[in-house]
Amino acid sequence: MAKPKRIALLILAALVVTACFIAGAYFVDRIVQTKIYKLPYSREIQDNAKTYDLPPSLIAAVIHVESHNRPDAVSPKGAMGLMQIMPETGAWIYSKITGEEEADFKTRRLVDPETNIAFGCWYLRYLLDKYQGDTKLALIAYNAGPGNLDKWLADAEISPQGTLSRIPFAETERYVDKILQAREMYETLYEKDLS
Repeated sequence: MAKPKRIALLILAALVVTACFIAGAYFVDRIVQTKIYKLPYSREIQDNAKTYDLPPSLIAAVIHVESHNRPDAVSPKGAMGLMQIMPETGAWIYSKITGEEEADFKTRRLVDPETNIAFGCWYLRYLLDKYQGDTKLALIAYNAGPGNLDKWLADAEISPQGTLSRIPFAETERYVDKILQAREMYETLYEKDLS
């Protein structure tokens, strides 16, 4: 009788150790993921998500992919801030939001997190409206420009029956994939913070 009890206790101990290891690995992975997928602008994201009727996880994902949460980020092409807005686009957005002249816009405002997130969210809402709520098309336009997307949608080779079958720019295809993956991560990691 003592031997079966001992084997049962060893099996039970092994199961407990295994369960602890699995639980520990889960929490370590979650900690590592929150270090990669940061959320330092939660309030600004939430406020603009409500204002522009956008999923907060989408905004967080765009910020993550575009700038890795660096408000002073400037791309080689000149896009600026958290959501990487081109100065010309920023001036245009400014005129649409304020009703003032584009020339009155100060480019340096694009590195201000509140301004940049508000402008980026306005632009995402604009693109979602332009492309009938299609998130993928809005993201393609955000990266490649709506002019390029409109040309691709009008090209029968790229868009048979008006549906985009492939993204001609490899960079834009990778961009969209990264945004969608990051959005899933933000939804998983920050479910309560981004709801």
